[in-house]
Amino acid sequence: MVRALYKGYFMVARHAFHNPIFRKERFSEREAYIWLIQRAAFRDHTVWWAGKPWHLNQGEQLCSIRYMMQETGWGQRRVYRFLQMLEKEGMIFRTVHSDGMHIVLRHYRAVHGMHPKIHSDPDQQSFSFFL
Repeated sequence: MVRALYKGYFMVARHAFHNPIFRKERFSEREAYIWLIQRAAFRDHTVWWAGKPWHLNQGEQLCSIRYMMQETGWGQRRVYRFLQMLEKEGMIFRTVHSDGMHIVLRHYRAVHGMHPKIHSDPDQQSFSFFL
């Protein structure tokens, strides 16, 4: 019975992180990761960031350390350590630009229970995921 609780998926509305009935508190690492998932592009599209267009593929996002600090309630060092941990575990890939960070959630489709896309990058084809 308990094992069944660890299988499957559930949907969380993106606005759940901004519902005024919940007090603003510091995030746990799990909450911060779920926050990254909910911010990621659900489908390929173009966004404006720092005055220029950026094409984002599914599972990608643009973010700044300062914004992550504001949203998570963490200090700069904790945000950096968290992102480094996710990179080390193979959960994200990030590129730092002068305007902020480009973050790729490496198993975005698996997190959502979708079939994997075929990518030219073999790292993107991995389908295992543990939260």
